[in-house]
Amino acid sequence: MLRSVLALSLLSAAGCTFSPAGGDDGVCTPGCDGAALTTCPGGATGEPVVETCAEVCVASPAPHCGRWMPSNLDAAALDPLLTEATASLALAPGADYAINTDTGAITVAGTGVAVPRLGTAFALREPKMAVLVVDDFTLPAGVTLTGTGTRALIVVAEGDIELDGVLDFGPGCVIGAEGDTKRCAGPGGGNGGKMGTVAQGCAGGHNGAGEGGGAGGGFGTKGGLGGLGSSAATADELDNCGNTAANPLVPLIGGSGGGAGAMMSMASGGGGGGAVQLSAFGRLRLAGTATDRATIYVGGAGGQGSSGNHGGGGGGAGGGILLEGATVELVEAALIASGGGGGGGRGGQPGSDGRFDGGVAPGGTSTGGAGDGGDGAVNASPAENGAAGGGGGGTDGGGGGGGGLGRIRINTTSGQFTVPTSTLTQGVLSTGRVPGV
Repeated sequence: MLRSVLALSLLSAAGCTFSPAGGDDGVCTPGCDGAALTTCPGGATGEPVVETCAEVCVASPAPHCGRWMPSNLDAAALDPLLTEATASLALAPGADYAINTDTGAITVAGTGVAVPRLGTAFALREPKMAVLVVDDFTLPAGVTLTGTGTRALIVVAEGDIELDGVLDFGPGCVIGAEGDTKRCAGPGGGNGGKMGTVAQGCAGGHNGAGEGGGAGGGFGTKGGLGGLGSSAATADELDNCGNTAANPLVPLIGGSGGGAGAMMSMASGGGGGGAVQLSAFGRLRLAGTATDRATIYVGGAGGQGSSGNHGGGGGGAGGGILLEGATVELVEAALIASGGGGGGGRGGQPGSDGRFDGGVAPGGTSTGGAGDGGDGAVNASPAENGAAGGGGGGTDGGGGGGGGLGRIRINTTSGQFTVPTSTLTQGVLSTGRVPGV
């Protein structure tokens, strides 16, 4: 496969404009308009020269035609991996797989049998990211690849990425001896809080106070309040997540964990969804069917229900999905970054994890008049607050708040992309242009 030698530092191609000679001011101004590059060899009063760049027009340090660079990478990090990667990675149908983002190891799910990835390149990148470089990457229909480990994963293909199965970077592992799978985040996300430990992530939900529930974790949107006893992330805290309408997911991170229920409840918050980036120098295509969508899932986990007369845990926020390619195609696909439901207070049930089908994740119910957990966020509705408890001075057993939405980013060489109606999305969606050098 033809190799691309990428050089220089990462620069944004966004915001390029030009004013050709002959306009109102008669001044030739070098610049970019999409892939169109305008230069002024005759100076400000000369005639403009306009050409269409093969890949991207880059505005800085001077407007020029360049090559695009995957987000979250620079030439110094990527070029050696491009040289090292000489083979494609095509997972065989008939089995499910897991990838450890801390080591790069791929195994057959449930067996521990290693899957060779000779000819591919793997490296760790800070903060808390890993990158896997291949010639091409294929995930066939009916196959699920689950992410484990702590780091967000960047997959770079020198050619194409074809995803017809399921890429699952949702929460779920065992933390220490406690076996608390709900609290564990997906790769790149923040763990939920527990008694004496705050939730992790850029906008972790606050732990409950008194007998109240924990707040839901935030990322693309805020989590819900815990029932009488905790507060949701403030706007300033959400800014720590890069809270802008055009958030580029740089650096690549996942959702925040939910807060724990009030002291002695033993109700941990749900972990945040993980983060995954797919970058193809060729075509990136997600193609399923109406009954079996090609899916990327980074939903948040539900908070735990309370034991005894105490508050429930907050739900984890949805994580991050970043897609970019020379061309991007979505055919019967699903991009799910919804929040988990809050746990119920006072002997309550756990909240539901963010749902694969894009539906609302219900909060857990409670018993004896205590507070139910709040529902997790979806596009149509924000994360719900946990309900207040009915005993103990009005604060007994408040429910945990629901987790907030995650983020979805789609970058193309033109900077324009329209999600087809056949694709289901749950998350704060933005589009942009691939970075150029």
